[in-house]
Amino acid sequence: APDRPGLDAAVTMRLSPRTCGGWPTKTPLASSSASSSFSKSLIEVSDKAEEFAAIKQIARDRIFNAPRKTELEIYGRNVIWRIMNGLMPVLDDLERCGWDVTRLSPYHQQLVRAFHLDLEGIDTPYDAVHALTDFVSGMTDRYAVKVADMLGA
Repeated sequence: APDRPGLDAAVTMRLSPRTCGGWPTKTPLASSSASSSFSKSLIEVSDKAEEFAAIKQIARDRIFNAPRKTELEIYGRNVIWRIMNGLMPVLDDLERCGWDVTRLSPYHQQLVRAFHLDLEGIDTPYDAVHALTDFVSGMTDRYAVKVADMLGA
């Protein structure tokens, strides 16, 4: 197999006990032609396939589509929406201020302090949205609800 296979010559890899600098190294397991002929999941070909199918159906019926889970999903999406909409004006203001955090409006500076927003080094709209998504993705559910409530968005 080539050292760096392209997309057409992909090689299925597995971790080897050999290490390089403390990290496992990859060694070829099978060529792409051998792996491409196997089109089913391991569960589908397992001797427990029927049991797995039953478990999957129960999960779909009783867990994934349960009314309480659906309610929580909707609530969670709305919390994230309120946070994003509540903090986007800070990023818009930051762009208007030439990416200078010290020139933000007093209210936006207050939000930066209240939520410990790290806006240093942001100098493009992409960086700004990336920072916001990092901020939101790192929140616990409880903290996200608190932030959404504080923003009142």
